[in-house]
Amino acid sequence: MGIAHIWALFKQRFSLPLCCLGVGLVSTWTELSYIHPPAGYLSVPYELFALFDTGTIAFALIIALTVRFAKTKQPLVSRTSNLVITALLLLSATTVNLLASVTGINAPALLDCFAVVAGGGLALLFVMWFEVISHLHPTQMLMCYSCAAVGRVCIIWLCGGLSPDRLWVCIFAITILAVLTLHHARCHIPETTPQPALATTSKSTSTPIAASAPEARCAFPLRPLLVVVSGTVALSFTLAAISNTWGINGNPGVLIASAGVVALILMKGEFFEFKWLWQGAVAFMAVSVTTFLLVDGLPSSFPGLLACVAYELCLMLMYSILSDLVYRSFYNPTFLFSVEIAVALSAGHIGDSLAAKCAGLVPGQSTLVLAAICAVLCGLFALACINAFAKQGPKDTWAALMRKPVAQDMDLLLEHSRLGLRCHDLAQEAGLSRREEEVLVLLAQKKKPSLIAKQLVIEVSTVNTHKKHLYQKLGVHSAKELQQRIGSVEED
Repeated sequence: MGIAHIWALFKQRFSLPLCCLGVGLVSTWTELSYIHPPAGYLSVPYELFALFDTGTIAFALIIALTVRFAKTKQPLVSRTSNLVITALLLLSATTVNLLASVTGINAPALLDCFAVVAGGGLALLFVMWFEVISHLHPTQMLMCYSCAAVGRVCIIWLCGGLSPDRLWVCIFAITILAVLTLHHARCHIPETTPQPALATTSKSTSTPIAASAPEARCAFPLRPLLVVVSGTVALSFTLAAISNTWGINGNPGVLIASAGVVALILMKGEFFEFKWLWQGAVAFMAVSVTTFLLVDGLPSSFPGLLACVAYELCLMLMYSILSDLVYRSFYNPTFLFSVEIAVALSAGHIGDSLAAKCAGLVPGQSTLVLAAICAVLCGLFALACINAFAKQGPKDTWAALMRKPVAQDMDLLLEHSRLGLRCHDLAQEAGLSRREEEVLVLLAQKKKPSLIAKQLVIEVSTVNTHKKHLYQKLGVHSAKELQQRIGSVEED
């Protein structure tokens, strides 16, 4: 497989404007500003980072409560004023940190205050970004996030070698770029995407217009919530226990996880199986804990690397679940992602605190105790995933994402494309069976019987039989006549 072929495949799989990759700048800003910031202004960095997280959690909860009880239909990203506010919050915090670093002024109260301000700006930016990309097709959303994560790590590594003054320039630039790419991305989500409340742009103007939908649900299903909580507690405890020294957002583990998912999507396309995310997260957690406990002679950072791979896969799992709730079941993205960031950050602090307390209880046996607790938490996360994705029920349509590839999810195809809607109308008119309607949609996409058989998990002969019957019912005799009968329909 040559480079040209891989590039062509990438362009086919990543059919989005490049501005959507700006979602990776959210974590880039956090890493460079508060996790591993320029030296010189953080006398107690962990305390300041805790305040930053507190601001993020508090502001996210305010957003969630406002959306839930005010029943706001418009997304935050539909208002340009919100983009301006988040830019001002982040830039003001960056300016204060820069002045403290350059002048050496000891003003802890001021730094503490603006750490909370920065957390609020980060929460707003995070929620707005996911308001946009959660309306993408599930595979496209994951591809977008994974590519953005690869870019995020590269930017963090490049900035890590800069002098403090140049690094501050980069942090300012990243802030502005994160907001500008968000502004651009919100205007380039396909209008055909089901959007309960997303800012889109008409073809005649560049002014964002807000689409409303009364069916958008302000709720967070319990079983996905348990996955978020159990996964975050388990992985934050594991990272704290193993003493990972590489950080989070710029960790090589993030690069391994993200590049691996991108490679799988390039190879599998819509046959990518989302269950691999939680299975991979559990597997890497288990190997990380085992390595930490049993293998001598390895660098201490190696178990941390594996744990960080698991952490990133867990994040992808969470975002995939929530995005699918938005895309498939019309849940309110503003509410979902504001609750997610508040819950995940809170659960992360619980995991960190639990690890610190457990390490102090039995200093002589801390390694054994920590490994045992890591294993228990890993098991609870696995059980939460099995419970969430193994059961089927009329209210659990979101779990279909984990049970089969989206290429085989015909309900998704029929309900979420113009072509699907047009074929559904024809099927109703001609009295096609459900399976014949599914074959019709795939024929309308000009797919060969062999590929249709693979997608529907049936024999090629069965596809040809359905094809023959639907031709008869529609009164056509060839693929050309079928396309004419369907008419000119732009696919998503």
